[in-house]
Amino acid sequence: MDILEINAVSFAGRVAHVAAAELAGLLKFGEVKPIPAWFTHDELEQGIDVTPEIEDMTAYVAKRGCGGETLYLHRNVGDWNAEDPAIKMAFDLFASTAGSVVARIVEAQNAAEKALELATRPAPAAIDVADTIFEKEESLGTQRPEAVAAQKGIAEYDQAQAADRRAKREAKRLADAAKRATRSTASGAKPPTKPAPMSIGETPAAPPVNRGGRGNRKR
Repeated sequence: MDILEINAVSFAGRVAHVAAAELAGLLKFGEVKPIPAWFTHDELEQGIDVTPEIEDMTAYVAKRGCGGETLYLHRNVGDWNAEDPAIKMAFDLFASTAGSVVARIVEAQNAAEKALELATRPAPAAIDVADTIFEKEESLGTQRPEAVAAQKGIAEYDQAQAADRRAKREAKRLADAAKRATRSTASGAKPPTKPAPMSIGETPAAPPVNRGGRGNRKR
């Protein structure tokens, strides 16, 4: 049987009634001897069904959370102070047992109902992204096409700048090498020949005499 099929009040009442009746029997007779009429002073007819009365007492206890004395007065069975101690203890045991069992059964039924509701709940209908505030993304690491294109352009620009700097360095290197080669060639040329120094008493050679020529007159 499923826990949801159990009547918590009826079940708790039967359990509490057996406990109270056997306790009253022990206290009054010294042995486990149930006393069906522990909760009333009236004589009960043989075979009478006491279930409605037991369930009424159980429902009252579950609703009020009361003890034996309050339940006894609710039954209007007599004077609590003058009552037999065995009957007082029977009422106390019934109240505590019935209240505890009802609470446990109801708690278990609530948990079972919640689990059943979750298990049988239909899956929620899918909501179109256009109807939400969210944008459709493949994953956190996925980039948009424009971002990919921008990164590619930046990389190509950096590569072009690096190539331009290398070309300028190479051109400067070649220019500097050409300058060095030019200076080296200029420094290796022979200087103009100077006349050798004359000895003491040596007369420099006389310049050649212009003896005239056609169109020139001798002076």
